[in-house]
Amino acid sequence: MHTKDIQMLQLIQQNGPRSVVAHRGASGYLPEHTLEAYTLAHAQGADYIEPDVILTRDNVLVCLHDLALETTTDAATRFPERKRPDGHWYTIDFTLAELKQLRVFGRVKAGERDTMQGYQIATLDELVLLVQRLNKALSRKTALLIETKDPEWHVKQGKPLEPVLLQTLAKHKVDTPSSGYIIQSFDDAHLKRLRDVHQLHLPLMWLTGELPGVDKVDGIKAWAYGINPHRSAIEDEGKPNSEGLAVLEKMHSRGMKMFVWTFNDEPDVFRRFLDRYSVDGVITNNPDAGVRAVSAGRKAK
Repeated sequence: MHTKDIQMLQLIQQNGPRSVVAHRGASGYLPEHTLEAYTLAHAQGADYIEPDVILTRDNVLVCLHDLALETTTDAATRFPERKRPDGHWYTIDFTLAELKQLRVFGRVKAGERDTMQGYQIATLDELVLLVQRLNKALSRKTALLIETKDPEWHVKQGKPLEPVLLQTLAKHKVDTPSSGYIIQSFDDAHLKRLRDVHQLHLPLMWLTGELPGVDKVDGIKAWAYGINPHRSAIEDEGKPNSEGLAVLEKMHSRGMKMFVWTFNDEPDVFRRFLDRYSVDGVITNNPDAGVRAVSAGRKAK
């Protein structure tokens, strides 16, 4: 590693505590975005649980990653006549009552789907109440890192996400920074609307497959709490990415945070990202592994 890179890492490592984000719940163990996966993530010690949210036909936010249902549920067999001309069954075409009839099996092979029984689609309301209840019972402060799924697609369907999101957050009194909640999205225009038009006071984080240049950081800080890139922006095939580390250093100097996605149970990789590169959070399918890595880093210090 070049001397400049070593100096950069030393500066980055002065940043604060690390967070473990449960990607779609404990999705490495149970079907993603189910109350069971969220409960396990909380039990495993995640600092944040990350749901993706999509609107139903009757304007309820449900926790699903894909706009289409057939990838993780039995919508195709349960409602064969509801397929759109493009061959997909869309969440936005179903009421919550209809969605609750579906069986969720997650991202397992077709032959394994019969082993997944008893799992349902969860609403954002249900998740918020679950986490509040578990936090109270266990004296924890787990929060949500909510990803709004494809806001522009929702607008084109005549169902903008923002109003329902704001109503849901306000109803549960988690729409202020004291809640610890964060909103993230790949759609920067949507995030700016939440801040400037809707006056949302929660921290906003911009998801991106590729980090912007160092010269863009100050402009992004005007509306975002942080930037959440793919892991390759910081380390590509085991090698540190100098440009990504420079952006991380600049972000930290401006008081911004970076959560990086997505990890599995990878102890050595966690160690590099958390202890060597000092990213602020890891978004992982295996939150228990992330918690162990953070704990090991604290003991080493």
